Order: sequence, then C-alpha cells, then structure tokens
Amino acid sequence: MSYANATRNLQNAALAGDTEKLRGLLDSMPASAITKADKSGKNAIHLAASSGNASSIDILLKAGGNALKADNTGCSPMHFAAETGNEESVTLLAEAFKVLVRKADNEGNEPLHFAAEKGNLVTCKALLSVGAKVQARNSLGTTPLLLASMGGFVDVVNCLLESGAQCDTRDNSQRRTPLLEASAGAHERVAEQLIAAGASPTPSCLLLASRHERGCETIKCLLSNSDAQSFLVATSSSSGKNCLHMASEHGYAENIIQLFHEATPETISTMLHQKDDTDNTPLQSALLNGNEACALVLLRRGARTANLVSKVGVSLLHSMTTRPITAAAFVAVLRRLCDESGNIDELDLEHRSALTCAILNERFDLVSLLTAFGADINGGEGGINPLITATRCNLPQAVRFLVAADAVKKTLDRNAIDSNGETALMIAESEGLTDIAELIAGPKEEPVPEPIVMMDSSTQVQIWDPLLQTNRHIENSDGNQLSHIDDENSSDDEQDDEAECSSFSPSKHSVNCQVNFPPLPPERSSPSYEHKDPINDGIESRSAVKQNDGGGEGEDVVLTCKEDTGDIPSTVSPPNENSETESDFPCKKDFEDFSSASSPEGGTVTKKDNSCATSYLGLKFARFICLDSAPSVNEYE
Repeated sequence: MSYANATRNLQNAALAGDTEKLRGLLDSMPASAITKADKSGKNAIHLAASSGNASSIDILLKAGGNALKADNTGCSPMHFAAETGNEESVTLLAEAFKVLVRKADNEGNEPLHFAAEKGNLVTCKALLSVGAKVQARNSLGTTPLLLASMGGFVDVVNCLLESGAQCDTRDNSQRRTPLLEASAGAHERVAEQLIAAGASPTPSCLLLASRHERGCETIKCLLSNSDAQSFLVATSSSSGKNCLHMASEHGYAENIIQLFHEATPETISTMLHQKDDTDNTPLQSALLNGNEACALVLLRRGARTANLVSKVGVSLLHSMTTRPITAAAFVAVLRRLCDESGNIDELDLEHRSALTCAILNERFDLVSLLTAFGADINGGEGGINPLITATRCNLPQAVRFLVAADAVKKTLDRNAIDSNGETALMIAESEGLTDIAELIAGPKEEPVPEPIVMMDSSTQVQIWDPLLQTNRHIENSDGNQLSHIDDENSSDDEQDDEAECSSFSPSKHSVNCQVNFPPLPPERSSPSYEHKDPINDGIESRSAVKQNDGGGEGEDVVLTCKEDTGDIPSTVSPPNENSETESDFPCKKDFEDFSSASSPEGGTVTKKDNSCATSYLGLKFARFICLDSAPSVNEYE
C-alpha cells in the first residue's frame, strides 16, 4: 500500500470512528502520517474531532498526533470539537494542548464562538471551565453572547450571562447588540433574559421584531419595557419606515394588530399616515407587496387612500393594477377612496389613468370594477385613453367592457384621436382587428317594420311584431273574406273607400278570428295559460274568452269594433308601405294614454290590458300598436 493511500485510509477511519481499523493502520505507519493533511488542510485529528469521536482523538493523540496544526481556515481540532458539542473531545484536547481553548481561526473566532453559535451548552460550559474568555470578540467585534442571542439559544445565553457576559456590547460593523439580534429573530425569551440582565430596548429592536413572522410576543415584550408611544412612531434612519411599514411590507397582519393594541388613537393615526423615503404609507407598502390581509387591517383602522402618490408619480390605484391584488382588496380600496372623495381618474406621469393601466396589464376584473365605481372611460391625455389603449393592445375583452359601460353612461368617446390623429376604429381597421372594429362601430341599425295587419282575400293574415320579432297569424274563422286595397292603386277609389269605411258597422263587420301566438304550451286544459314575455322577462297569465258556442275551449277571440272609428288618432299615421324608416313607427309615449281614446265620430276603442291596442280596423288596413309588454290573447272590445 502506498503512503498516500495509507494516509487516506487513516483519515477515513478517524472520520468514521473505526477505532480497530485506526489502531491497525497506526501500527504500520509512521507518526508523521497522523498529521498529514488533505486538500482542505485537515488531518486525522481534525476529522476525528469534527465527527465527535473522542476515542479516535485519544488514540491519535497517544500515537503522537499534533493537534496544534490548523486547517486552511485557521480552525484547530478544538473548534470542531466545540462545534459538534462533544464535551469529552473538548476535555481531551484542552488537557493535551491548553492553548487551543483560546486559539482563534482566521476570522478571530475562538472555540467558544463556535459552541455559542451552534447552541451547544455542554461545550460552552466545558470551555468556560478550562479558561475560555466569555467576552471574546472576533474580527467583527462579535461576542459569543451576540451569536447565542441571534440563534435564540436561551440556555446558552443564560450560561454566558451568568459567566459575566456584557449584554449591551455592540459589534464593530453594524453596531448590533444581543438584544437587537434577539428582536430580529423574534426570540422573545432571549429578549426577556437580556432585558432582565440590563439590556436597553431601542426603536430599532421594535422595527426588526415587526418584520418577523413570529414577532407578536417580542413586540409585546419590547413595548412593555420601553416608551411604547415614541417607539411606535420612530422610523428607520436608512429607509424612513416605521414599524407598520415593516409589518405591512413583509405581510404580517398579526404584528400590525399587536402594534395597534399597544398604541393610543393619536399614535395610530400618526403611524398610519407616516411616509417613508419613497413617499409610501404603510397601506401602500402592503399593497405594493401584495399583502392584502395587512391592507384590510389598515383600512379598517382608518388608513387614507386619497392623494397617495409615490415619488415616481404612481398613485395607489395605478400601483395596484400591476400587482396580484384580488378583486376583494381592490373593492375595499375603491370604497374608501369614494368615501374620501378621492380622484379615481388621477393620471400618472405618462398621462394614463388607473383604468388604462388595468387594461395594459390585462386586469379585466379591475377594469370592470373601475367602470362600476364611476371611472372615466375616456380618461387620459395625449391620445392615451382606455379605448385606444385596448385597441392598440388587441384586447377585445377590454373593448367589450368599455362598450358595455357606454351602454349605461352614454359617454364613450369613439372619436377621440391619439398622437397620430387616429381614432380607435381607424386603428382597428388598419390593423385588421375586425372583432374590435365591430365592437367600436356598434350594431348596424335596421329599420323596424310597422306592426301592420294586412287584410287580403285569403283566409289567413300575418302580423309582424317588431318587439317579439316574429309573425303573428290571424285566420278568418267564420269564412268572411277581408279585402285589402293596395295604397299605390287606391287613389282612384279613395272616396269610395272612405265611404265604405264610414258605413262600417259592428254587426256587419265583426269577425271571429283565431289568434295563434307562438310559442304556446303543448297542452292546455283551461282557457288560461302562461305566456313568456320576452320584453319584460317574465311569465304573464293570459286568458281567452269563448265567444261562440261552437268554438274551442277559450280559443276563439273576437276583435270587435263597436262603432266606426272614423279617422285614427292624430298621433297615428296610416301605414306607408314604401317607408323603411323607423320614423313612421309611432313612439311608445304616443300610446301610453290610449286605453280609452275618443274618435272624431264619438266611437271608442277600448282594451283590457296594457299590452296592445287596436287603433284602426277597416276595409283598407288594420294596425296593431305594441305598448308596455308583448301582445296577449286577451279579449278586446
């Protein structure tokens, strides 16, 4: 076996604690092999100490091993023995080489630093018992007590304090104290020990405790042993943040509640509205970091939302559109903003409204909420408004929201132009965005046909109802044929027509008609049935009146003109078959009071519901006028 292989086997045996193999190798090797180091500078004794094998250390020491040699980091076997917590190893090494107790590594750390940092109480006591310096400071000025406080090792802290450690000693670099480190780690029991030993809480302790997940008890401990109200409004010298900023930024609502519990109303108001070096309040810090629970707690305690603009010109609403904020939190902020009469349409430095930013970030849920809360759907300057932005970004869903909002508000400016002089419609058409172009342009208006009953020589007549968008069929059920005279060919016979119309009598011209209203239920056992009203979106009860003995069960309806109505009311013009415009169709308001209208000759036309009325029934034409709801099969007199 080569010397190198034998040395490697020796080190492996020392690391594994294989004492039998270790003895066998030592019998055939010179003492110099014991101190032979690997690439990291560790020899067999270092490896035995790092694995906590006191028996291996004893064998190597008795074989002539030298424990004074350090590895590449300056650590002796005593450092590793202290770190692993093996009391027997520490005792063996201290007895063999007393100097190792205070020997420092390359960073000035003594074995007691290693033991305290790992929380090894037994090795701390062992080192202190053989002369370790309790106030030892490394190159950064860090003491064992500071390291133990940082780790939250209550027993080690107590041991060091009993051995004379000073509780207010600061390090050289960051000026940290043991209490500051205990607060930063939310080690409330260590903080209590240090305060009991004379440590003085500082506002920095509270700031650090507020940013920790388990900081509630530490906050309570610190505030109960200090000037709580001044601590609560104190700010960090480096960032300008107070304790609420810290808790809100890191998302710990429990800490916020604990801070409020210890504060007076005046202090709470001050804390809520203090701004840090970036001009952000605690509420802004919470929302910017997506911590909604914290934001809701702050809002409930009175945090203001109006006029909150950071140094870079970003308002609260603008910043929320770029964060993963839920709709619930956004609604809470919007409600508070409205309560404070804040400006929901405030523009950022790029002349964009919060609505425009929500569109840019494809937060369509926030787009819907902003429009619902009254955001200006045309907000923006310099040609940057929501509609143009949504079009340029090819976001039809956003355009759909804006068009839907315009259906209620009637304020969407479709003709607004951008810096290039283009409207949203022009942009959509030039980019080939047909779906967006159709949304912006809106549906094409088609002329609404007049609801006219055309009486011809057949036994069936159709009514076109523009409200129901369907034909209604009227059949002549008693065989009487109704004549229809075309307007274009009636000029020569106009006087005869008028004379014949004026001689119209109820007994002579009353007609039994069966009115078929689609859709009807498949089965009806009584004259009453339900008819779905597509206009009023409900079910209305309809009934038909049986007028003759030979008819069906309530299916025969009589359209009766009691007397010659003469001229129709002045608000109704005769139908113009050549007209395709909507202007020929009488407005709804013209017929709202047409329940009982007197004709020039004293005749009346009455109706028994508000759904339709017969305005004129003659030899030339008859007209149906739809009012508040869909026509029914109720009787008319």
